[in-house]
Amino acid sequence: MPTRTRRTSPARRAALRTPYGVISIVAGLLLWELLVRVFEPNPLVIVAPSTIAATLWELFRTGSIWPDLIVSMQGFAIGYVLAAVVAIALGLAIGASTILYRWTNPWVNALYATPIIGLAPLMIIIFGFGLQSKVAVVIALVIFPILINTVAGARAVSTDYRELAVVYQASRFETFTKVLFPGALPFILTGLRLAVGRGLIGVVVADLFGASSGLGLNLQQSAQSFDTPNIFAVTVLLAFLGIVLTGVIEFFEHRAHRGMK
Repeated sequence: MPTRTRRTSPARRAALRTPYGVISIVAGLLLWELLVRVFEPNPLVIVAPSTIAATLWELFRTGSIWPDLIVSMQGFAIGYVLAAVVAIALGLAIGASTILYRWTNPWVNALYATPIIGLAPLMIIIFGFGLQSKVAVVIALVIFPILINTVAGARAVSTDYRELAVVYQASRFETFTKVLFPGALPFILTGLRLAVGRGLIGVVVADLFGASSGLGLNLQQSAQSFDTPNIFAVTVLLAFLGIVLTGVIEFFEHRAHRGMK
């Protein structure tokens, strides 16, 4: 008799994968805690996870972290959204036109390879030490991953679909919204996911080169006062924000990939 294979739903597969990740993180933290307690390294160099957790709790309990967190997240959110809107629109236009792609591709590749962080001081000179400089640095770091992935997605759309849109006399706007954008959506979401980390780096970099508040400034002041627990606490907070934001985009990315099948 042929044996029937039992198919597992995507939700169940995700649920089965989750404990492994949680166990891995918990095991790593326990090992870190054990090694610090056994070898007792210099607390100016490294501290235990329990100390980091206590520092984070104190930062939120006293509310001292909120002004820096709010300012940094404002700069990240505004810069990220503006960069995404521009990059997606421009990427679809470049991907849809072979001539435009040939003219702009060298510029896109060159600018993507340029160390934008090195231009952060210039942006701060231009936009000042306020929110505008954070937004400018975030846009500069975020726009190219989204743009490159959007172009790749638009160019990956089958020419059969484009020709079908021409046959049905679809307008340019309808071709963009009903053919190119849905076809490029998985690539766009991948670009958005990759851009999260670069955007958070941009916020910190903008603070390091001059700011009145922000998580980057908090890190700089902690380093100057040799407050290692606070350095680790703010770094862990940034990593947690990156994980959460990336996880949200990854969720929609998986849904988009399933919708394409």
